[in-house]
Amino acid sequence: MTRQRGFTLVELFLTIALVAIVAGLAAPAVHDTILNARLQNATGKVFDLFNEAKSLAVKENQDVYLSAGTEPGGSVCVGYNVGAACVCETSGSCQKVVSDGDFPGIQFEHFRGELATPAFTPEGWILNYWVIKIYAWRDAARTDLLKQNRVRSYKTGLILWND
Repeated sequence: MTRQRGFTLVELFLTIALVAIVAGLAAPAVHDTILNARLQNATGKVFDLFNEAKSLAVKENQDVYLSAGTEPGGSVCVGYNVGAACVCETSGSCQKVVSDGDFPGIQFEHFRGELATPAFTPEGWILNYWVIKIYAWRDAARTDLLKQNRVRSYKTGLILWND
């Protein structure tokens, strides 16, 4: 008598159903993990941009101007330029730009104080307090917030990243 090896149709369907249920339960957690990684990456890029601007001001012995604005496609950008103000939403105007359009599900929001274009001075100070908020949204309508980070620059030149 020959023994048959393999699965019955019922066993195969039960296995497929079980895998589908586990995958369905894991998908939101995986999505949140990916979105959180994008948030950390975007926050790190903005934090690095602020630190680069401050370092360049000291190194070049010139003011380094910060810029934030809304690009034509609706993305928000942050940038800097040595020696003169720049407009980050204008291609080539700033030396370095970070845009939330590079990070799906992430949104930047900028706050300005008294000055429209704050600048780091050659002493490493900044002429105005600045905050960039970085949001991670679970949905395209931006109604389901996963998390928010902030990059802050204080007048003393201190730059902080707050989760």
